[in-house]
Amino acid sequence: MGRLYQEYGIRYFFGTDDNFFSQKERALEIVETLARAEIGGARLRRRVRWGTEVTVHDTLQFKDYMRDVSNAGIRALWLGVEDMTATLIKKGQSVDKTREAFDLLHKHHIAPMPMMMHHDTQPLYTRKGDYGLLNQVRLLRKARAISLQVLMITPATGSKLYEECFTSGMVYETVGGRQVEPRMFDGNHVVASRHEKPWRKQLNVLAAYMYFYNPLRFLYALVRPKSKLYLADAVMQLTGMWGVGLTVRRTLGWLLRLRFGRITRRSQAPGAVIPMRAPGGGPASHALPGTPQGGYVSVGIKAKAYVSP
Repeated sequence: MGRLYQEYGIRYFFGTDDNFFSQKERALEIVETLARAEIGGARLRRRVRWGTEVTVHDTLQFKDYMRDVSNAGIRALWLGVEDMTATLIKKGQSVDKTREAFDLLHKHHIAPMPMMMHHDTQPLYTRKGDYGLLNQVRLLRKARAISLQVLMITPATGSKLYEECFTSGMVYETVGGRQVEPRMFDGNHVVASRHEKPWRKQLNVLAAYMYFYNPLRFLYALVRPKSKLYLADAVMQLTGMWGVGLTVRRTLGWLLRLRFGRITRRSQAPGAVIPMRAPGGGPASHALPGTPQGGYVSVGIKAKAYVSP
C-alpha cells in the first residue's frame, strides 16, 4: 500500500477476502500491523483507505477489536447479509444482529455496505414480518446502510450445488431465442429460476435498487446523512443512481424476453473449453463431465519492445 501510494498516488484499496474476520488471529495480526504502519511519516490510515468483505456474525465476534480495525485504515466493510431472516442462507445473521453490527461499525467510523441475495421464494413485499425484499431493504436503510447490492441467486462455479443446478433443469439455455452467455451469470440477470414468472424476479431486483437509490434519498442525505464520514452517504446515492441507470439499460431487454419469450433449460453443466488431464496422462479428477482430455497445447507469444526516445 505504501509503495503504490508513494509511486502512483493510489489511496483506495479493496481486499477480496470472502470473510476477512473468519480467522481472528490472522485478521488481528494484519490490522495491528497496519495500525502501526507509517507512510511518509504519517499513520497509514491518514494516507490510504481500504475495505473488504465480512459476515454479520464475525463482525460481532470482532467487536472488542474494532478500534484496531479503524486504526488500520478500514473505512468500509461489505457484509454478506444475504437474507436477514436466514431463510435462504444461514450465516448467523438476523435483523437484530444486523442492526447491532451496523451500530458497531458506525461507532468506529466504518461504513456498512450490505450485500443481499434475492431468490425464488422471497416476495417483493410482505405486510407482516421482514421476509419481503423491500422490507429488508428498508430495514437496512434505517440501520444506516449507505450502499446496497442485490443479486439474484445464480449457480456459482466451484460451489457445492453448481452441477446440480444444471442437471435439475434450473438453469436457462435460451430465453426468447437468445443464448444465455457466461457473462450473464453475474447475479444481475435472472438465468436460473423455477419461478413461474421469472420476469418478476428481474423486476424485483430493479425495484429494490430504485427504492434504495433515488433523488429523494440523495436530498435527505445532504441534510441528515446516514454516515459520519463527510458526504459519504450523498456520494453513494449519486453513484448508486448512476449504477441503477446502467443496470436498467442493460437488463430491461432481458426482462422483456423473460416476460414474452420462450425459455429452454439446460440438462448438464458446461464442460471446460480448454482440455484438462492429470499429470499421469488420465482424466483430471476435478474436471466436469464432458471436459476434453486432449494433449498439450503449444502457444506462441509475440512480444514487442518499446524504447523511450
